[in-house]
Amino acid sequence: MYIDKEKALSNLQKTFSNFIDYVNNDIEKVTLQDFNSEETMLVIIDMVNGFVREGVLSSPFVDNISKKLSLFAKNCEDLNIPIIAYADTHDSNCKEFKSFPVHCVKNTYEAELIDELKSIKSIMKVEKNSTNSFIAKNPLELADRNIKNILVVGCVTDICVRDFSKTFNKYLDDKNIDANVFLIENLVETYDIEGYHDRQMEHLLALYDMKSSGIKIVNMKL
Repeated sequence: MYIDKEKALSNLQKTFSNFIDYVNNDIEKVTLQDFNSEETMLVIIDMVNGFVREGVLSSPFVDNISKKLSLFAKNCEDLNIPIIAYADTHDSNCKEFKSFPVHCVKNTYEAELIDELKSIKSIMKVEKNSTNSFIAKNPLELADRNIKNILVVGCVTDICVRDFSKTFNKYLDDKNIDANVFLIENLVETYDIEGYHDRQMEHLLALYDMKSSGIKIVNMKL
């Protein structure tokens, strides 16, 4: 199909205008108290040093959410909400390194959870070897209760967060499980590489994609 560049750019301008209004104005604002703690779990995606503090894939934008994300996780612990933290952890010959630079190799600083999360003793850490955490472990298997609300935070919005959230949400559909995935927009982030990966655009498109897949996008009052 031939793409009319001028027409396509004009349509994109209108579409992105609507997308931006959605992110800025139309995301439901919630508090942790809006969720029954006995039916809720928190899933943290890839808040490891290799994406936050050190290494070729680390990002200052992700680091910017680390403090408030960790405080939110502590609030969840105080309410006895189960917390699953997925951590990118690869062997040195990992197949994924054909697509991404070497990162988060097992038994290195990069593969460790950030220090702020290490202090939260109830966290259940799950190592993963791909961008999709759900493949490593279904989080419902780690909860000792009937979960209705799955709160998702972490990094990065358009890769690991989206992969997990969409796969998990479709699993719930397939098994007719009456539960919802909530993506907490102000506790997820992505990286920026000028000319290659525009942080704001990729974040925006990922939110739209997840919302279109039935995931609930919310902004958590902290």
